[in-house]
Amino acid sequence: FNVNGQPRHTTENEDFLLACSAVLNNFSNSRDIAAHVRLDHLSKNSITRRLNNCGMNSRIAAVKDILTEEHRAARLHFARRYVHYPLEFWRWVVFTDEKSWSSAAHGQLRVRRSANERFDRKNIYSIKRSGRTTVSVWGGMWLGGITPLYRVTNN
Repeated sequence: FNVNGQPRHTTENEDFLLACSAVLNNFSNSRDIAAHVRLDHLSKNSITRRLNNCGMNSRIAAVKDILTEEHRAARLHFARRYVHYPLEFWRWVVFTDEKSWSSAAHGQLRVRRSANERFDRKNIYSIKRSGRTTVSVWGGMWLGGITPLYRVTNN
């Protein structure tokens, strides 16, 4: 029975199957997760309750540009190379970057995941930018502060 005294619509085994389906299909909605394990007769609310009870809440997905293994290896190499450089070295280093905001047709994407797993690779929706840039800016930071942001045009 549930907290309201009503009989549950799922067994412990079915709850386990729903949780496993959510892990394997974490970008799917509740109904699709249930359909993968043939529990699509359940209401959306029942499915959501069972998934929430096992810690697989629906959350807004982190959206990141695609990082290849080569990108990851290069970032790790940089970090390991410079981790022990003295503070005086970093006074002369400026990190700069350009950021472009593009329109997106999909809106907010959701993912089923446990708490504190936002940036686990399996929970990140990787995208390839489409070129529909609306605004681009450039800026930087160094040990002494940040640069102003500059709008980039004609890029």
